[in-house]
Amino acid sequence: MKRPLLFLFLLLFSCNVFGQRIRFCDTSNVWRIKSTYYGGPISSSIGNFSLKGGFDTVYHNVHYLAVLYGVGYYLLREDTVQGKVYFVALPNYGGSQIDTNEAILYDYAWKVGDTVVRKFDNEHYMHLVAGVDSVTIRSESYKVWHFKDIDTGIGLPSGNFDVIEGIGSLDHPFFPARPMRFELGSQLLCFSNNGTTPVVSPSVSYFDNAISCTLAIDELQKNQPASVYPNPITPSSRIRLPYVMKSGIVQIVNAVGQVIWQRAVTNEKEIWIGDKINSCGLYYYRITEGNTASVFSGKIVYP
Repeated sequence: MKRPLLFLFLLLFSCNVFGQRIRFCDTSNVWRIKSTYYGGPISSSIGNFSLKGGFDTVYHNVHYLAVLYGVGYYLLREDTVQGKVYFVALPNYGGSQIDTNEAILYDYAWKVGDTVVRKFDNEHYMHLVAGVDSVTIRSESYKVWHFKDIDTGIGLPSGNFDVIEGIGSLDHPFFPARPMRFELGSQLLCFSNNGTTPVVSPSVSYFDNAISCTLAIDELQKNQPASVYPNPITPSSRIRLPYVMKSGIVQIVNAVGQVIWQRAVTNEKEIWIGDKINSCGLYYYRITEGNTASVFSGKIVYP
């Protein structure tokens, strides 16, 4: 008799834990997002994006959650068995010539080397899964994917970005299905689920869902330094800036002060450096912003 009771207890416990796991399509989710406009005088604002208020609908005989975004609706559904989040952009979405077929927004089976191809305004753009690691949220492990933009020559600045399982992209929950233009950028500051803000450990760049939740509009720029992640460096390492830098110069300097690599920075928040160093030792990065002459610097270790 004890064994059946023990089995029943373990089954109920596992169901309870499963039920607490963060799901992207949970209608209690709220994303607090900082949006910055770079098309003229730089200006920022903070607003909430929520799935609350979405409604169930059927499209092509499939059940979805319809969520207002911009001037139209996205249709969302989550397959928790396969670990995939699907979306459909409705035909009236902003008048853009978009693909109205169902597509994968997030696939929790992505692995290093996978290429994700998306279509927007009749143009295709691609991202490479350059790294996969994990974070802990509510004592559970969640995957993190680091994406690198692949230049297709179409001029669409979709950018590099990170995705946390259950939370989504740190740019916007619908990015990169809806890519950003040069003049507009966004950053996820805070995510809440069932009225709480679960801490992300370790932080993914600036985002830990604790300190980042308290940031005002300009505090990311003032309080958050640049960083190298991972460091010691690997092929997926990047320099992460606390905000999108409109223009500047990045340099890597060796221990005797010689510049071994440099290039211009244009509307970027991350700069990939994983293949820029090929000899063991200590190095330094230096980024000089073009408009304000602000300098970001730090150490790089090559194992």
